[in-house]
Amino acid sequence: MQEFVCEICFDPKSKRLQLPKLQTGNGDDLRTRDCGHPFCQDCMATYVSSRVDEQFVFHLRCPYDGCTTELYEQDVRRLEKLGVLKSEVADRFAELRARDYSERAKVLTEQMMCLIETNHDYRLARRLCQTTRLCPRCSVAMEKASGCDSFHCICGHAFNFTSAPNVLGLGKGIADFSKVISFAKNQQMPLSIAELHHRSHCGDREAKAKIEEKRNARRMKSNATKLAQQMPWLSLLEVEELQQQALAGDEAARLRIQDARKSMRDLQG
Repeated sequence: MQEFVCEICFDPKSKRLQLPKLQTGNGDDLRTRDCGHPFCQDCMATYVSSRVDEQFVFHLRCPYDGCTTELYEQDVRRLEKLGVLKSEVADRFAELRARDYSERAKVLTEQMMCLIETNHDYRLARRLCQTTRLCPRCSVAMEKASGCDSFHCICGHAFNFTSAPNVLGLGKGIADFSKVISFAKNQQMPLSIAELHHRSHCGDREAKAKIEEKRNARRMKSNATKLAQQMPWLSLLEVEELQQQALAGDEAARLRIQDARKSMRDLQG
């Protein structure tokens, strides 16, 4: 390699981190060409380390003033392989990016679920489950327009589209989630509850237990609401707490509830 003067240490150098054209495994361009700016491998590694220390791992660009050439995890891993960047720094770079994408995915999931449940938009739910997936490694959201199920993320991870998590955070291990969506639509129930019913029907004991737990919770809520009408001097929250205490074996709580019911019967009698 031709010798150059590093723009950071100003020493004559012969090795720089090349930043050539970079594509995902699917052929999408991440970078079209190498900017060619003269920075030695050691200084580039120091630069990356300082950025990672500051948790600045997105839009990490070539340090040349005004350069828009971005560095990706693939570049950081090459610095690691060259022996000029510590493995823990490269791992931290990947961890921070994945953590950020995971938080974004969480917000996206909450927004989409709220939109679907509020508007009963089962068509949107079906579309998202058919076309959108999260990278299993870093949670970047990707949409499939056409082609095969072999996908490559910008982080370099290769995965099968159909087996990757969907953006709704539901349906793991369910081959055809559209059946769950249709059931939710017909029963006018939340997708998460419809999924529990589907898993319960397929013999999932944990799902069956959760359904029973939710039924008990609704029954308890209904009983507490009726009891609150008999004990108007207490708030609904206080009545629910009293009910829980009675169920836990608190004799005093049980007697208070019993007295309240008796008083109401006397008034009505």
